[in-house]
Amino acid sequence: MTRERIFLNGLWDWYIPGGSKRKIEVPSSYLCVGEAIFERTFQINLPKDKRAILRFEGIAYEGEVTVNKKHIGTMLPYSRYDFDITDCLVQEENHIRVILKDINASYGPTEGWENYGGIIWDVYIEVVDDIYISDYQFITSFSDNYKKAHCTLNVWLNNPLGKIYRGEIEASLSYNDVEYTRVSKDIEITSREGIFKLEFDVFNPLLWSPEFPHLYDLKIELKSNRETIDVTGQKVGFKEFIKRGTRFYLNGQKIILNGVCRHHMWGEQGHTLTLEQMEKDMKMIKDMGANYVRLVHYPHPKEIIEIADRLGLMVSEEPGLWWSDLNNPVIADSALEVLRRTILRDRNNPSLIFWLIFNECIFAGDYISRAKKLCKELDPTRMVSAANVMNPEWTKNVFTKEDLDFYTFHPYGYSPGDPYGYDRMAIIQKGYGSNEPFTSLEEILSILNDKPVVFTEWGGGRTFENHTIVRNFWRVISSFLSNEDSNLMGTSYWCWNDYFEFSRWLPGDIKGISASGLVDIWRNKRSNYYLLSELFSQLKYRTIEKPKLDFISNLYPQLDNYKFEPLDFTSLFGSKEQEKAWKSALERTALENKRRRKKINLIGPIIPEKLEDIGGIPVGINRGRPVVLSEEVNRIVIKINKICSKLFIFGHTTLPSGYPVKGKLGEEIAKYVLVYTDGTKREIVLRNGIEITTSNIIWGPSRLNPVASSVYQTLKITVDPIYEIYIVNCFILDVDSSKTLDSITFELLNPDYIPLLYGITLGIK
Repeated sequence: MTRERIFLNGLWDWYIPGGSKRKIEVPSSYLCVGEAIFERTFQINLPKDKRAILRFEGIAYEGEVTVNKKHIGTMLPYSRYDFDITDCLVQEENHIRVILKDINASYGPTEGWENYGGIIWDVYIEVVDDIYISDYQFITSFSDNYKKAHCTLNVWLNNPLGKIYRGEIEASLSYNDVEYTRVSKDIEITSREGIFKLEFDVFNPLLWSPEFPHLYDLKIELKSNRETIDVTGQKVGFKEFIKRGTRFYLNGQKIILNGVCRHHMWGEQGHTLTLEQMEKDMKMIKDMGANYVRLVHYPHPKEIIEIADRLGLMVSEEPGLWWSDLNNPVIADSALEVLRRTILRDRNNPSLIFWLIFNECIFAGDYISRAKKLCKELDPTRMVSAANVMNPEWTKNVFTKEDLDFYTFHPYGYSPGDPYGYDRMAIIQKGYGSNEPFTSLEEILSILNDKPVVFTEWGGGRTFENHTIVRNFWRVISSFLSNEDSNLMGTSYWCWNDYFEFSRWLPGDIKGISASGLVDIWRNKRSNYYLLSELFSQLKYRTIEKPKLDFISNLYPQLDNYKFEPLDFTSLFGSKEQEKAWKSALERTALENKRRRKKINLIGPIIPEKLEDIGGIPVGINRGRPVVLSEEVNRIVIKINKICSKLFIFGHTTLPSGYPVKGKLGEEIAKYVLVYTDGTKREIVLRNGIEITTSNIIWGPSRLNPVASSVYQTLKITVDPIYEIYIVNCFILDVDSSKTLDSITFELLNPDYIPLLYGITLGIK
């Protein structure tokens, strides 16, 4: 069965204690009133053996919930809460009542932004079976240079009645409606809750990244006698975001975070945005060249995380602390509970890269150690840090002692030579800072030198329509970001959007609006939006450390009955003729690029590491350059002496260019000559746009999709994201399996082209 969802959004009765009732929209946000009561009635026809789970996606700030006058629980802000209300329901009309505290709540209100009250996000009831999937955790680890992903799926079952249950958990992963794997496990549960683990491997997973946000559909089913009684799941991704030394790495490649800080507020709507507004926000951020969004300073709704997954925006989350007293047990415990619920809600989403456990709080008590322990227990694969503005010596001491994964800092000010600005004075006044200002960002980084550093805020109100400050800071920041010896691994600009706040000062305050945003409260772009887009682009388009491989989802014919045997090409690479031919290929490609005003110091379509599998077909492609045909080497003979049914030939591309930008469709480029041991031969001509294409995806100002009718695109090699991106095709050639294939000759027919060959695998039936 699929879960039935009954929304309770809409008009509720609302009143303050002792006041008269009026109608209010749920979800919505309103200016704080202190305390208010929400009430409504609803009808539900709950079938036998079903349960009703009441879910609140988020409130502001503290709530008590009763159903039919039965108290069912309390709530903290911005967090998902589930309540089993089955035993509270009656057949007639049901009544729900929520008492909310806002500005006088113990946890939630801050001085950092305008506070709101309300049931700010969706409310609904999910109807589930009397045993159901209550939670799951999808964890991946990688090996074989990301060609193999080991997946662990932990599944929690809720069995409120404690029945003896025997059944099956089944999980599947699909991509674009094509199922990649399916696993199952027989289970038995006799207690009220059980946890079960499924493990499986995925080969050649398409990795999630900002450039290629590949998402898989994870489906989890609970079955009894082969009948599905509960099903859940979500979109997941294969991604590894880690630190090594003082660097960040995404899927094995060094990465720099180009980010912005985003508040979840819009105009007069407070924290309640429409889905269209959320989509617009995140798309605008993506369009300006950012790859990271720091979701400040409280959890944002689940929809924002899912949009980030789809668009390819990395995000971080935090529990709502801002200059908060970490010695206060109510504040510390509440923050930990909000953090716990957020981790459980979002730990399966690939866009989430790390947790920030507070913002700009004075180090105190044991909160940091408790928060880090919580994060690592619930989500062991992600890093943990805190958005920090304390002085660097104290920061280094505490972050080292607590073993936080990376340093953060907020270099505000009018110039990068005085990076504390007003924040330094605030810290000094509280007795936690040095009277001596740091003279440069370089000095800060020289102290925070043994871990990665992220400037989790910079910019601010001083930069309101002031390009000079932004450019001066960026000039210094970008010099570190582009320096291979620097440990500065990213920034997030304050702030993406304006928001209401009545305690700021000029120049970043306009009539109660904190005007430090790249867009105003209605998302009209300010001039700094265009400026930062320009500055981001200077870092985005840089040469990456080594060529990056992306395996393209292809649709080979059915190959279940084949055995595969890769050929060893080692002897073909070592000849002086091949070295000369490769050099000539690069020179001719560089000359072509020079004519088109492009980069001429080329690396070429080289393979960065040995490949053993492409799209499920075993290969033996060594690290390095391909075999080439040219005027220097116009004929290659490859010995085989095997009986086989097919040849899987990887390459079928040309330098310096080819179809579709050079030559006519069907123009003859090269040929294969199959020679059998009985002396018979067969010729296969390789034609432009049919069996062979250009290797280059970048052509002048444009990107290409070099497709050919008789080959499969299998691999993309990114050497440089604006100059060198190459494609590798697979050509499947039928072979007479009644004979022994002695050899295959690869012969050039047209010297205007340089064909490439990476490897051949025999298909034996």
